[in-house]
Amino acid sequence: MPRFFLPTLVLGLALGWGSAASAAPAAQPPAADVDPAVASGEASEPEHLLGDWGGLRTGLLAKGINLDLGYVSETDAVVSGGHRRGVDYAHSIDLKADLDMQKLAGLGGFSLHGAVGERAGRDGSIDFLREHLNQLQEIYGGAGSVAAHLAYLYAEESLAGGAFDIQGGRMGVGDEFAESPLYCAFTSHADCPSPNDLGIMTGFTIYPASTWGGRVKISPGDGLSLKFGAYQVRPQLGGRGGWNWGASGTTGVMVPVELEWTPWFGPDRLVGHYKLGAAYDSSRYPDLGIVAAPPREDRGRTAWYLLADQMLKRTGPNGTDGVILMAGYSHADPNTSVISELFYVSVLANGIVPGRAGDSVGVQLMHFQISHQLIAAQELEFADGLPLTTGLAGGPTPPVAQGIGLTGAPSPIFAQDEQTTIEARYDFRVTEGFHLIPDFQYVIHPNATTLYPDAAVIGLKIRLEL
Repeated sequence: MPRFFLPTLVLGLALGWGSAASAAPAAQPPAADVDPAVASGEASEPEHLLGDWGGLRTGLLAKGINLDLGYVSETDAVVSGGHRRGVDYAHSIDLKADLDMQKLAGLGGFSLHGAVGERAGRDGSIDFLREHLNQLQEIYGGAGSVAAHLAYLYAEESLAGGAFDIQGGRMGVGDEFAESPLYCAFTSHADCPSPNDLGIMTGFTIYPASTWGGRVKISPGDGLSLKFGAYQVRPQLGGRGGWNWGASGTTGVMVPVELEWTPWFGPDRLVGHYKLGAAYDSSRYPDLGIVAAPPREDRGRTAWYLLADQMLKRTGPNGTDGVILMAGYSHADPNTSVISELFYVSVLANGIVPGRAGDSVGVQLMHFQISHQLIAAQELEFADGLPLTTGLAGGPTPPVAQGIGLTGAPSPIFAQDEQTTIEARYDFRVTEGFHLIPDFQYVIHPNATTLYPDAAVIGLKIRLEL
C-alpha cells in the first residue's frame, strides 16, 4: 500500500465526517416514492433531452415500464508523450428497461431488468500510449462493434419493504459490488464502474459483460446493508453478442461479499457511502512470479477493497448536488493479478459555479502498483533475453525507442512498476439531458513502464439522455 494513501484517506474522511457531523447528529431517511439511486445520493433526478416523448414515457411508467436511452462519446487526443500523438473516438449507445411486475401482472415486489448496448470506436490507450492496463476512455471495449450486445437480463424480488432483496440471471459482478454511479463521473477507467484492478480480472465482470449469477442483499436498517453473491466465471462471457448462455469454458465461480454503511447527517442530508468488500474466484490462473514453460497455475484468486464517499456541503435538492469527497483502496492477489494495489482520491463539486447550478467540477488522482511477483519475473525474463510476460519488448539490449528522445544507447530494463493518472474535468450542462464534459489527463509512466514519456491527454465527453 502506498505510504501516503492511508494518511490521505483518513484525513479526507475525517474532514468529511467533521463537516457532516457538525450539522446535526440525525439522519432523515428518504421518502418512499423517491428513486433508490437518487435517494441514496448516488444519482441525481433523471434528465431527458426529448422530454416526455410526447406523453409516451409517462404512459409507460403508469403501466410499470421504465425505458432509458442514452448516448455517450469520448474523444481523446494525446498531445504530448506516450508512443505517438493522435486522436481516438469511442461511443456507447445503451437502451435499458425496468419492468415493475406489480403494475404489469400483480406480482408484488417482483421486477425484471434488461439492457442492450452498442459500443464502437478505437482505444487511444492502446493506439497512442501502448497502454493495456488503464484506459483513457472508460467506455471503450466490452460490447465491441456489435449492434445490440446484451449487457444484463435478470429478475429481482424485493421482500419485507426492501429489507431482503434477491437478484438472479445474466449479471455482472460490478453491477452490484464495488460500484457507484459517482465513480463514472470521470472519463478514465480508473474506478469506473469499479476500481480497475478488480475490473480487469476475468471473474470480476463489469458492464456490459455478464454471466450467470445472483446476489442477496439484506438491509436491517440504520443505513446498513450486507450483500453476497455467486457468479459464473467464463472467460468468453456471453460471446460477442452477449447471447451465448452456455456453460462450456466455465473455469470457476466468483463469490463477492460487501458490507455498506450509508449515513445521512443533519438537516441538509449530507450522505455518505462506506463499503468494505472482498471477492474470491475459484478458477486457476498462471502464477506471475514463476518463470517456466508451461507456466505454473494457482487455484483461487482473492481481492478486497475499502471505498468511501462523503458529501461535505449540499448545493441543491438532488442526490448528488454538493461537494463530495471520494477515496478508495483495493488489493488483489499479487501471485495471479497484474495490478496488486490501486488507490484513488477525488473531489466532485456540483453546483458551485455561480449561475451554473447544473454544472460540476471534478479532480482525481489514481495510482496503481504492479505485482512485485510479476516485476521479479519480468527482470528474470529480461536477463535471459525472453519476451516479458505482459508482452512488452524484452531482451538484453532491447531496441532503442524511436521519436521519443531516447537515442544512442540501449534502452533500460522496461519491467513494469507503477502508474499514476491525474485527471480534471468540467461538466457543462447545455440543457436537460445534454452535457459537454471537457477533460484533461496526465499519465505518469504509461502502461506502468518508463518505455515512453509521460503523456498529456485532452478529451471531450458528450452525454445525452434521450
